[in-house]
Amino acid sequence: AAEVEAMELQLLQALSWRVNPPTALAFVRHLLALIQQTYSLESYTVDTIYDLTKFQTELSCSEYDFLSVPPSTVAYCALRNALESVGIDDFALSQMSHIMAQAIGIQNNSNHNESNVETVQQWLYAAIVNESSPSRNALSHTHRMACGAVASSKQQHPTLARQTSHEVSPRSVSV
Repeated sequence: AAEVEAMELQLLQALSWRVNPPTALAFVRHLLALIQQTYSLESYTVDTIYDLTKFQTELSCSEYDFLSVPPSTVAYCALRNALESVGIDDFALSQMSHIMAQAIGIQNNSNHNESNVETVQQWLYAAIVNESSPSRNALSHTHRMACGAVASSKQQHPTLARQTSHEVSPRSVSV
């Protein structure tokens, strides 16, 4: 037993104690890189997809419903939502979803069945709506004010096309 503990200590020291599990955003980075290997997307589109996905994964950290959802599922669903939001056509979206699903083993895992995926996607959209609701705290109000300033500056300056996820996301408006 002492030998095993000594080896564990040696491994932990060699890794500088960096042994935390992968986050949803870590999965997002890998899946987005995988998509970019197959599809050529403009850097602006990739940045927008990443921003939308990051926003959703950050919201998932503060929502109780996501405690039992694996980070890979959150990443997959957030990426699907973001890809839909930036206007990726249905055929390409289907292909990209298939590539991502294979990469994280969704087809072979009962925790990742299609109804679970759709449920998580809806939770993410609901989290976006909750984040932008008037009942949120002052920090959220500041965030909404900043988003509003960006939206109004886009109207004045058409070259500023970056949008927040609740401005882009078609489903979040209808929830």
